[in-house]
Amino acid sequence: MDALITFAVLGLVFVFAWFLTHRALPFAFVKIGRLFGFQMKVTPLTEKRIKKFRSIKRGYYCYVFISTLLVMSLFLELFINNKPLYIKYQDNVQYPAIADWVNFFSPLEDIKTQAQRKDFGLEGDQEVDYRSFSRWVNNPDVELENDALAIEADIKKDTKRFREAMKINAKRKKLQYNENDPLPDFKIKGHQELQKKADATRQLKGQFNSGDYSIIMPIIP
Repeated sequence: MDALITFAVLGLVFVFAWFLTHRALPFAFVKIGRLFGFQMKVTPLTEKRIKKFRSIKRGYYCYVFISTLLVMSLFLELFINNKPLYIKYQDNVQYPAIADWVNFFSPLEDIKTQAQRKDFGLEGDQEVDYRSFSRWVNNPDVELENDALAIEADIKKDTKRFREAMKINAKRKKLQYNENDPLPDFKIKGHQELQKKADATRQLKGQFNSGDYSIIMPIIP
């Protein structure tokens, strides 16, 4: 089902690019030319050549297809991107998906290409996980709780794996391993860090329920 939706969206994007390439841009080009005093009329010889080119179906359709893809690629960041078109936390607003695009066409601008966690009420200097951020904005109570439970589940799985490995190791050495023995300090410390992460994830519920957060992802994130 997701694949069908993806192809449908790409089809719509292609139709939009075709309209822009072969209808909107030529119309605008003619209008602008006439504003500058040009007649912008096709000569009989040129019209004859265009008709002859259109009669070559394979060449003409290839031209339409490739020129549409070319224009489509210029704006593809707006439709398909792993970065959001818009992300907001309180008064901090960024547009990561179009940052490179805008910076290329307008060198005087300097739009940030990444939204850092510390700038959006989250711990750390890394880039925001936009997909998780989007889930949290849409349904903070459920999604944040699920993420916290997933971290705690990883702690349990890691504990089980470690004890099984220690049991096998003790058996090889012909020693008795007691599963009630405490874990090594390094393992306990690692699990404590993960539990802190789970607790911090749960504490974000209040922040995301406050309405200070919003995000708009591309059609195909």
